[in-house]
Amino acid sequence: MSALLASHLLPALQLHLLPKSALDVHLLILESDILPNVLSAGLTVASAAIADAGIPMYSLGVGATVSKADQTICVDPETEEEEGTATVAVGVLPALQKLSGVLLTGDVDVDEACQVGTWNHYN
Repeated sequence: MSALLASHLLPALQLHLLPKSALDVHLLILESDILPNVLSAGLTVASAAIADAGIPMYSLGVGATVSKADQTICVDPETEEEEGTATVAVGVLPALQKLSGVLLTGDVDVDEACQVGTWNHYN
């Protein structure tokens, strides 16, 4: 989980301005429905905490999760909505109009995954 969060968060940071610094981010997860939800929420709150600490960033990172069951698309799905479907967690850097990372879980073909990911990013 920490490696996923770090890979989604690192593109937002201007670490070259702090060459001899170390940055530690700790998240306390009290309850978790599914991993992609935790990742997207963790990205959002970690990005806000880093910005609040005054660390230079290219953009705030924002996470979102979308799940597809049959023909229904659910934003921020619960456990029941996520089972047996494809779920896409996307890290977005809105100021740069870039994705910082994508996590796909479930059994889905490439076209459907792109449809769910595109819906997540642009809507």
